[in-house]
Amino acid sequence: MALATRVEHDLVGDRDVPADAYYGVHTVRAVENFAITGSTIAQFPDLIAALAAVKQAAARANPLTVTMAAEAGQLQLNAFEPVIAYSLLRSLTHLRAACDTLATRCVPGITANREHLHDTVHRSVGLVTALAPHIGYAASTTLAL
Repeated sequence: MALATRVEHDLVGDRDVPADAYYGVHTVRAVENFAITGSTIAQFPDLIAALAAVKQAAARANPLTVTMAAEAGQLQLNAFEPVIAYSLLRSLTHLRAACDTLATRCVPGITANREHLHDTVHRSVGLVTALAPHIGYAASTTLAL
């Protein structure tokens, strides 16, 4: 039986990546071309933090790129549309990957703590605000305290 895969693209071309893998096309190429040490990435928390910082920088740079391209284009927006489109698509790709990871790795199994939610709602200042027109401001502030 064939394993489920997803297709990812880099500068070298398209590659199949296992659908449930956290890694992408670059890792697949690295495994094919370099000896594997047997160490897991969890043994290198500084590397993980550095990779997260790079991803964060890319996420911040894409909107800036769009803004600068639009400003520089002024009346010649057609010249900068490819830059804007590419940056927006990259941002959407990052967002999709984050949503997919959240949906497959985080959301399943989440349950609500109904008792805590009940207590939170019943102690909410929002309830007092809703009561203010009916019981008066002074009475509602007494309840809020």
